[in-house]
Amino acid sequence: MLYGAGVPNEDMMKNAPHVGIATVWWEGNPCNTHLLDLGKIVKKAVQKQNMLAWQYNTIGVSDGITMGGEGKLGPRERTPFGDPAPLGV
Repeated sequence: MLYGAGVPNEDMMKNAPHVGIATVWWEGNPCNTHLLDLGKIVKKAVQKQNMLAWQYNTIGVSDGITMGGEGKLGPRERTPFGDPAPLGV
């Protein structure tokens, strides 16, 4: 399955480090729309170091601050949303 996803050969599959790159993005949220492209830049940099890079998405939080609101979530409420990123690694 991973060969179909871009692993070039058996040596890389067995010996190269696999690096997960979590990005939080969604086109409907102006504050993090750019993060998909930033993740692609990171992925290319990882691949240049002869490592396998796997980009995946995780949960993002939008509480209206980018739309001029005061925001509705404090640090305590944001914590459950930030937790999935480390779980994916």
